[in-house]
Amino acid sequence: MGLEPVGGSDYVVSGKKSTSAGSHSVFLPSHDFWVMSFFILLLGMSASPAATHMALAFTSGGFDAASVASAASIAGLLMVIAKPVYGMLGDRIGHRVTAVLYTVLIAAGFTVVVCTLFSNASWMPMAAYVGYGIGGAVCTLGYPLWCMEWSPKQDYSKNLKRFQSAFQLGTLIASPIPGIVADITGSYAYFYVIPVLGYSLMTLCAMILYRKLDALRRTAGED
Repeated sequence: MGLEPVGGSDYVVSGKKSTSAGSHSVFLPSHDFWVMSFFILLLGMSASPAATHMALAFTSGGFDAASVASAASIAGLLMVIAKPVYGMLGDRIGHRVTAVLYTVLIAAGFTVVVCTLFSNASWMPMAAYVGYGIGGAVCTLGYPLWCMEWSPKQDYSKNLKRFQSAFQLGTLIASPIPGIVADITGSYAYFYVIPVLGYSLMTLCAMILYRKLDALRRTAGED
């Protein structure tokens, strides 16, 4: 017997299986994608400004420019490696666990930038850039993969565009914020509290939505 849509908005495909997420026919309600869009907006407010101002945050804080440049170069190499590794890990241990691991790394990297307010240890630029170089893959790969698992095939494109628009809007809103924070506080490091929270809250929201989807599928008899 086919499943009926709950409340007219739940993604339940009646009487057939979707190919967008294996054999599942139950997906997240559409309003959950709007909730997630808010947290992706926070990600947009975090990702691009944090990346573009990191070197300035270190050099203006008294760190050697050559050391910072070397750390940034290593981060660029790590980014190239981290993306395919993200996909391989997602296939082996699941996208939700992979996202948490990468989020911990990038949040730790940005936390190091905040800690430059209290210390000028020489290892800090390298530690921050390594966390960013590896963990940054969750920014570009996280929400598209989540969207694929949460959406029926016919709505994947629409939901992904919603997430992408939220990310771009966040980037636009936040572009002047690092400079404003630096003008007020005298340091770019204070701004990095925002990306620590932005990445962490986005991934937390995603894990909550995964749990909700698991519950919906168990209720519908899909284990």
